[in-house]
Amino acid sequence: MSLIDFFSNLWKGWGDKNITQFSRESPKSVDKTDTLQVNSDFTYNLYHNSAPGFKLVGGMAHTQISIPVRFMGIPIPVCNKRFEKIRVDLVEKKINECENINTRLLRDGGVWVWPSYSHKTGKVNWEMITGDKIGLILKDLDTDEIEEILIDEQLTVSTGENQQAVLRRKRFFRKDSIKEVLTGGINRTVTYKNVLGILPIAFLNDSDNGTYLGHSEYEKTVYDLKGYHDIDQLYTELLSKFRPKMVQTTMNPKNWLAANGVSPNEDYQVSKVDLILNNTMEKTQFIFPENMSDPYINERKLKFHKIVESSGTPEICWGLKTEGNNASAGEQMLVMVGMIKGKRNYTQDSYKQLFEASLRLLGIVNMIPGTPDTKIKWNKLDGLGEKARSDVFEKYCDGISKAANIGCMTSRQIYDYWEMLYPDSNGTFEEFEEGIKKFGRNLQWLRADYTDVKENGKLESETKEKVETPKVETEKEE
Repeated sequence: MSLIDFFSNLWKGWGDKNITQFSRESPKSVDKTDTLQVNSDFTYNLYHNSAPGFKLVGGMAHTQISIPVRFMGIPIPVCNKRFEKIRVDLVEKKINECENINTRLLRDGGVWVWPSYSHKTGKVNWEMITGDKIGLILKDLDTDEIEEILIDEQLTVSTGENQQAVLRRKRFFRKDSIKEVLTGGINRTVTYKNVLGILPIAFLNDSDNGTYLGHSEYEKTVYDLKGYHDIDQLYTELLSKFRPKMVQTTMNPKNWLAANGVSPNEDYQVSKVDLILNNTMEKTQFIFPENMSDPYINERKLKFHKIVESSGTPEICWGLKTEGNNASAGEQMLVMVGMIKGKRNYTQDSYKQLFEASLRLLGIVNMIPGTPDTKIKWNKLDGLGEKARSDVFEKYCDGISKAANIGCMTSRQIYDYWEMLYPDSNGTFEEFEEGIKKFGRNLQWLRADYTDVKENGKLESETKEKVETPKVETEKEE
C-alpha cells in the first residue's frame, strides 16, 4: 500500500468525525499505579551516542539536552545564618550533581533523589534513583500523596577475587521508617528509623498533576532523529558505493590496452590512472551522476530544521543563523529564557526539599539547632564560592558560545540575556562591554606571534601611532 492510499483510507475512516471528542463512558478507567516509566536505558544511550540505529544523530541528540542544561544554571539555597557555613560547603560539593539532576530531568524525564549521611566519609550523599527502579508507589486515595515507595533492584557485587554474587535489594520507604530486604548471596532484613521523615524526592519533567511520570525531551524528536539517521545512512552508502564510470571508445581494445601498459587479464583501476593514451580515432569519457544526491540533501535539511523546531530550543542555541520567519535573535532569546524558567519551575520545590534535608542532616551532625528555612534562588552568584562561581561562568559561556561565534548576537543581547538568567548579578552594560574588550585584547596577546610583539610588551597594532606629514615652510627668496 502506498502512502497516498494509506492516508486516503485513514481520512475515509475519520470522515466528518471530531477525533478530539468521544461519547462519555461510565465507569472511566483511571490508572493510579504510576507503573509507566521512561526507558532510561534508551535515553541514556541516545545521549551518549551508543543507541543502535541512531549513531549518526548523536551530536544533535546531545545538543538538545546539554544546551538547556547549561543555561539552567545552579540552584542556590538561601537559609538562616546558623547554617551559612555548612551551606556554602554543601553547594560547593553538589554543583556537578545538580547538573546531573538537570540532565536526567530533561533526558530521562526525571529522577528520584534520596539524601543520606555517611559516617564513613563524613559527607551527604545524593542517591540517584531512576524510574525503572521504582517497584511500587502506594498513594492515599483522598489526598493523592505517596504513603510508601518500593525501590527494587538487582545488584551484582564482588565477594572476592574473581568471585561475584547477585543480590536483590528491596527498600520500602515510609515517612517513619525504612525497611531493607536483601536476598541472594546475602540474606538480611533491616528496619531503621527515617530520621528525615520524608520520602525519596521526585524531579519530574512535564508531569501531569497527580502522576509521577516525567516526559523525556526526546519524546518530541525521537522519530525525526531516527528519520535523519536513516536518510544520512542511505546518502553515505550511496556515495561509498558509487565509483566514476569510464567509457572508452576504440576500434581495437587489445592495441589500446597494450598502448596504456595494461595486460588483457589485468583489472583496469580507473582511480589510479594518471595518463591515458588515445589515437585520433579513440575517445575516453568519465560518467558522473548529476543531481544524484539532491533529494537526500534536501530531505536531510528539512529533517534537521524539524528537529530544531520540535525540540523547543531556539535556532541560535544550535549554532544556526535565524532565517526567514524564524524571528530575530532577540526574540529567540526571550523564547529560550521562557523555556529555561519553565524547566527551573519544575525543580524548584524538589530542590528546596533536597537542600533542606541535606542541611538538616549536616545540622544534626554539627549539633546546629533549628531548621534551615531554605529558599531556592537560581544562580545567586554571591551565594557561591570562587570555584563554584567560575563553574557557573564556564557553563554559561559554553552555552552562549555557539550563538556568539556565528555573529548572530550582539554584545548588548548577550548582556541582556545574562541579566535575564542571572538577575542578582551586579554590573552595568558599559562595565560588561569593557570587560569583553579587555578579554579580547588579552586573547589577542595570547594568540599573537612573538614577532608581532615589541620590546615594551605591547602588540604593534596597539603601539602604532598615526604619522603626520611634516609641514615644510619655504622662505621666499629676496
